[in-house]
Amino acid sequence: MSRSICDQAIKGRDCNFQLLPVHFVSFMDFTLPELEGKIVSEAMLCDMDSHKPLSKNMRYTYIQLPMFDKKEEDRREYDRDLKAYRDISNQLAYSYEQGVDVGVKQGIDDSVRMFAKAGAKLDFIANALGLSLDRVKSIIGKQ
Repeated sequence: MSRSICDQAIKGRDCNFQLLPVHFVSFMDFTLPELEGKIVSEAMLCDMDSHKPLSKNMRYTYIQLPMFDKKEEDRREYDRDLKAYRDISNQLAYSYEQGVDVGVKQGIDDSVRMFAKAGAKLDFIANALGLSLDRVKSIIGKQ
């Protein structure tokens, strides 16, 4: 937190320090009795006498992870949902890749045909598109 604050300071003699918001989040793997059993607690630095915040731009959030009590049924449901999400994501990614591969192949085939139709020599087409002469001939032969 202090590094985030110090990095905002303008160095030099005419220091014009205006603190941008800094939010500290702590994921704790233990519990504190002072947080009174709350899962999430929000805090600010305050003057001890007046109880007024020292800065509205500095906030602290404490999350007590042991307070999360998941039942076995909840965990199984979460695992099922996560598996379904991953399966769908993987299938979409695979389908996209396959579609791109088909689209690229179709685009190359179309380019070969357009070059040939424009009267380009077969060796020029092969060199321009990075294909073998046999591949160019087979594409043109499929017309």
